[in-house]
Amino acid sequence: NADPYWVNDARLLFTGIASFVMESPAIPNEKKTFATILEIMNGAEQPLLEFIGSLREERRRECSHFTLQTLLPYFEMSERQFSGIYAGVRTGMAPFLNERLMRATSRSTFDIRRLKRDRISLYLDVRREQITSLGPLFNVLITQMMNFMSESLPQPGEHPVLVLLDEFQNLGKLENVTEMASVLGGNGVSIWFFVQSLKAVDEIYRQEGRKTLINAARVQIFFGAQDADDLRYISEQLGETSDVQKDVTRTKATLFDTYYTRSEHRKEVRRPLMRPDEIRTLDKNKVIILPRGELPILGTRNFYFADGQLAKRAFMSLPASTDASRTKSPALDSSAAVPSPVLPTIVPTAPAYRSGLLQARLRRGATFATKAGRIAPSPGRRAIVKERLKATDAADVPAYAAIDFSALAAKAVTTRIPPDKEAAVAAILNKVRSLRAHASDIEAFDRNLNVVEDTLPDVVDG
Repeated sequence: NADPYWVNDARLLFTGIASFVMESPAIPNEKKTFATILEIMNGAEQPLLEFIGSLREERRRECSHFTLQTLLPYFEMSERQFSGIYAGVRTGMAPFLNERLMRATSRSTFDIRRLKRDRISLYLDVRREQITSLGPLFNVLITQMMNFMSESLPQPGEHPVLVLLDEFQNLGKLENVTEMASVLGGNGVSIWFFVQSLKAVDEIYRQEGRKTLINAARVQIFFGAQDADDLRYISEQLGETSDVQKDVTRTKATLFDTYYTRSEHRKEVRRPLMRPDEIRTLDKNKVIILPRGELPILGTRNFYFADGQLAKRAFMSLPASTDASRTKSPALDSSAAVPSPVLPTIVPTAPAYRSGLLQARLRRGATFATKAGRIAPSPGRRAIVKERLKATDAADVPAYAAIDFSALAAKAVTTRIPPDKEAAVAAILNKVRSLRAHASDIEAFDRNLNVVEDTLPDVVDG
């Protein structure tokens, strides 16, 4: 919200000092850090104006023409004008005036260029109470990374990169993120933005910036919403469907007229595919997916703790890094062999395992049961079983085998049954004969039925 003149001049002053630190041969490489830039700006050895004036004389050979042209105009400014610019720089650099932060940025343990060439992951973790102090540093890192990723198209041997920004609204306003979101997709870099509500994005990037981010997104995923504007937005994005509405008109019978009329009228009406109230009460196990150029999807969330394979991956140990890799210079070594990855790429192929969910739906209570464990059922009443009804051991039960109709028929010949039972058997056989049209193998059906009829001529009524 500040005047662009003061902001741009303050940035240019910081850029000139950083350029001097990186170019000066009098400053050793281990001292070319963020802390050295702040020491010069804060006048640790000499006031900043005197330092800029010294570039005309003794320090002229230590810097390039770009550095001189950037810093020398500040020496000619009036004291009031320079004080306003210097105050803007001090205000912008206030979050970085931290001793622990200076030590952390005094050396580099990773190279942004390795994100495309090696299969590595970079995690930026911060507690909520540190957002105010570390948020600007995260802003610089993420902006620098996106600027580098947008410089070149994917080259042979490079890997796709995923930039996952959780609680995106807490990072503040990232420089040129709306432009980068539409450019990085063609450079092999995918960006995932996680926000609590669309209104939080509007407060930082305004509604126009939020629309730009949405238009650049290939997929929108909603895990539910509470804000009224978000509910209406999701309902509008899902579209409409046709529903049949039935209107019934009926006249009531009277004392002298016992007849009544009834008319029914059906018509198709348009309604939202999901109303805002239906989205608000959406099952916690469901998710709405809006792919670009495709129909919306109502999917089931696959919780990692409810899936056996994903639960194993959650507690998988990270590959150990050697001490040599920690002390290695951040410059890339093109001759070094690329280590074989322990984990698959960020964008893996389709999983070869089955989800632990039954019929692609998480059963009610499965989430709680996985976290808390199932309670053993209460002991039931003890049943008294007679000796003759005792269950046989499962090991004594023969395995499944094909039915031998000849053996059954031979057993039936030697068995004498009453006449009423014979009639029942004959009725059953007649019923079986009527099912011939539904048999999958008619020849086998006739052959087995003939065996029974030949063996039981007195029972079967031909």
